[in-house]
Amino acid sequence: MGCASSSSAGAEAPAATKEPPQPKDPYRGQRNAEGQRHGDGQAMTPDGTYMGQWADNEMEGMGTMRYKTGNVYEGQWKAGKMEGRGSYMYASGKAEVGCYYGGVDAGVGVRFSADRQRAVQLLNGQPQAEITPEDARNLTAEIGLRIPPPQPKRPPAAAADVQRM
Repeated sequence: MGCASSSSAGAEAPAATKEPPQPKDPYRGQRNAEGQRHGDGQAMTPDGTYMGQWADNEMEGMGTMRYKTGNVYEGQWKAGKMEGRGSYMYASGKAEVGCYYGGVDAGVGVRFSADRQRAVQLLNGQPQAEITPEDARNLTAEIGLRIPPPQPKRPPAAAADVQRM
Protein backbone atom coordinates (compact mmCIF):
# COMPACT_ATOMS: atom_id res chain seq x y z
CA MET A 1 0.00 0.00 0.00
CA GLY A 2 2.20 2.87 1.22
CA CYS A 3 1.81 6.44 0.07
CA ALA A 4 2.14 7.86 -3.38
CA SER A 5 4.48 10.76 -2.81
CA SER A 6 7.22 12.54 -4.63
CA SER A 7 10.69 11.07 -4.61
CA SER A 8 12.11 14.04 -2.72
CA ALA A 9 10.10 13.36 0.47
CA GLY A 10 12.47 11.66 2.87
CA ALA A 11 15.44 12.11 0.57
CA GLU A 12 18.62 13.52 2.01
CA ALA A 13 19.04 17.24 1.53
CA PRO A 14 21.98 18.38 -0.61
CA ALA A 15 25.20 19.28 1.18
CA ALA A 16 24.98 22.53 3.10
CA THR A 17 27.24 24.66 5.23
CA LYS A 18 26.81 25.34 8.94
CA GLU A 19 26.41 29.05 9.68
CA PRO A 20 25.49 30.93 12.84
CA PRO A 21 21.85 32.00 13.20
CA GLN A 22 20.92 35.23 11.45
CA PRO A 23 19.83 38.10 13.74
CA LYS A 24 16.08 37.99 14.45
CA ASP A 25 15.80 34.74 12.47
CA PRO A 26 14.08 31.99 14.49
CA TYR A 27 16.07 29.34 12.54
CA ARG A 28 19.18 27.48 13.65
CA GLY A 29 20.80 25.12 11.22
CA GLN A 30 22.34 24.66 7.81
CA ARG A 31 21.97 27.10 4.94
CA ASN A 32 22.76 26.97 1.23
CA ALA A 33 25.06 29.39 -0.63
CA GLU A 34 22.16 31.87 -1.01
CA GLY A 35 21.63 31.91 2.77
CA GLN A 36 18.36 29.96 2.61
CA ARG A 37 17.37 27.35 5.18
CA HIS A 38 18.72 24.18 3.61
CA GLY A 39 19.75 20.91 5.25
CA ASP A 40 19.07 20.05 8.88
CA GLY A 41 17.68 22.75 11.11
CA GLN A 42 15.19 23.92 13.69
CA ALA A 43 12.85 26.89 13.63
CA MET A 44 10.06 28.47 15.60
CA THR A 45 6.99 29.01 13.43
CA PRO A 46 3.65 30.67 14.21
CA ASP A 47 2.26 27.14 14.80
CA GLY A 48 5.06 25.66 16.91
CA THR A 49 8.59 24.32 16.57
CA TYR A 50 9.84 22.37 13.54
CA MET A 51 12.98 20.25 13.63
CA GLY A 52 14.10 18.41 10.53
CA GLN A 53 15.15 18.79 6.93
CA TRP A 54 14.83 21.95 4.85
CA ALA A 55 15.28 22.79 1.18
CA ASP A 56 15.28 26.31 -0.25
CA ASN A 57 13.65 27.83 2.88
CA GLU A 58 10.87 25.19 3.02
CA MET A 59 10.30 22.27 5.38
CA GLU A 60 11.22 19.41 3.05
CA GLY A 61 12.02 15.75 3.76
CA MET A 62 11.71 14.19 7.23
CA GLY A 63 10.79 16.35 10.18
CA THR A 64 8.84 16.81 13.38
CA MET A 65 6.47 19.69 14.15
CA ARG A 66 5.58 20.21 17.80
CA TYR A 67 2.49 22.40 17.70
CA LYS A 68 1.64 24.92 20.40
CA THR A 69 -1.55 22.93 21.04
CA GLY A 70 0.53 19.95 22.23
CA ASN A 71 -0.10 17.96 19.04
CA VAL A 72 2.93 16.48 17.23
CA TYR A 73 3.39 15.46 13.59
CA GLU A 74 6.35 13.24 12.66
CA GLY A 75 6.83 12.40 9.04
CA GLN A 76 7.49 13.62 5.54
CA TRP A 77 7.20 17.22 4.35
CA LYS A 78 7.21 18.86 0.94
CA ALA A 79 7.13 22.57 0.16
CA GLY A 80 6.38 23.38 3.80
CA LYS A 81 3.40 21.02 4.12
CA MET A 82 2.85 17.49 5.45
CA GLU A 83 3.24 15.20 2.45
CA GLY A 84 3.90 11.48 2.38
CA ARG A 85 3.83 9.08 5.33
CA GLY A 86 3.37 10.46 8.80
CA SER A 87 2.08 10.02 12.34
CA TYR A 88 0.00 12.69 14.03
CA MET A 89 -0.22 12.48 17.82
CA TYR A 90 -2.88 14.57 19.55
CA ALA A 91 -2.35 16.14 22.95
CA SER A 92 -5.34 14.05 24.11
CA GLY A 93 -3.30 10.89 23.44
CA LYS A 94 -5.14 9.81 20.29
CA ALA A 95 -2.95 9.18 17.26
CA GLU A 96 -3.32 8.84 13.51
CA VAL A 97 -1.03 7.19 10.99
CA GLY A 98 -1.43 7.62 7.29
CA CYS A 99 -0.56 9.61 4.23
CA TYR A 100 -0.79 13.31 3.59
CA TYR A 101 -0.84 15.36 0.42
CA GLY A 102 -0.57 19.14 0.43
CA GLY A 103 -1.05 19.24 4.21
CA VAL A 104 -4.26 17.17 4.35
CA ASP A 105 -5.08 13.50 4.96
CA ALA A 106 -5.00 11.50 1.74
CA GLY A 107 -6.02 7.89 1.26
CA VAL A 108 -6.22 5.18 3.90
CA GLY A 109 -5.14 5.75 7.49
CA VAL A 110 -5.81 4.60 11.04
CA ARG A 111 -6.88 6.58 14.12
CA PHE A 112 -6.02 5.01 17.47
CA SER A 113 -7.56 5.64 20.88
CA ALA A 114 -5.27 7.11 23.53
CA ASP A 115 -4.64 3.66 25.03
CA ARG A 116 -4.20 2.12 21.52
CA GLN A 117 -6.85 -0.53 22.33
CA ARG A 118 -9.38 0.76 19.77
CA ALA A 119 -8.89 1.82 16.17
CA VAL A 120 -10.87 3.31 13.31
CA GLN A 121 -9.98 3.05 9.63
CA LEU A 122 -9.83 6.44 7.92
CA LEU A 123 -10.30 7.43 4.31
CA ASN A 124 -9.04 10.93 3.47
CA GLY A 125 -9.14 11.72 7.20
CA GLN A 126 -12.77 10.65 7.65
CA PRO A 127 -13.70 7.74 9.96
CA GLN A 128 -15.00 4.73 8.03
CA ALA A 129 -15.38 1.85 10.48
CA GLU A 130 -13.97 0.53 13.74
CA ILE A 131 -11.38 -2.18 13.07
CA THR A 132 -9.71 -4.78 15.26
CA PRO A 133 -6.33 -4.02 16.83
CA GLU A 134 -4.80 -6.72 14.61
CA ASP A 135 -6.28 -5.15 11.45
CA ALA A 136 -5.02 -1.76 12.64
CA ARG A 137 -1.48 -3.15 13.12
CA ASN A 138 -1.56 -4.75 9.66
CA LEU A 139 -2.88 -1.62 7.96
CA THR A 140 -0.30 0.55 9.73
CA ALA A 141 2.45 -1.80 8.53
CA GLU A 142 1.08 -1.68 4.96
CA ILE A 143 1.26 2.12 5.08
CA GLY A 144 4.90 1.71 6.11
CA LEU A 145 4.70 3.08 9.65
CA ARG A 146 4.61 1.87 13.24
CA ILE A 147 1.86 2.41 15.79
CA PRO A 148 2.87 5.42 17.92
CA PRO A 149 3.31 4.42 21.58
CA PRO A 150 0.71 5.73 24.04
CA GLN A 151 1.68 9.07 25.51
CA PRO A 152 1.87 9.79 29.24
CA LYS A 153 -1.19 11.47 30.73
CA ARG A 154 -1.34 15.19 29.92
CA PRO A 155 -3.61 18.03 30.98
CA PRO A 156 -6.92 18.31 29.08
CA ALA A 157 -6.46 19.02 25.38
CA ALA A 158 -7.20 22.30 23.64
CA ALA A 159 -10.60 22.65 21.99
CA ALA A 160 -9.00 22.27 18.53
CA ASP A 161 -7.84 18.77 19.49
CA VAL A 162 -11.23 17.40 20.43
CA GLN A 163 -12.17 14.69 17.95
CA ARG A 164 -14.41 11.72 18.41
CA MET A 165 -13.40 8.18 17.57
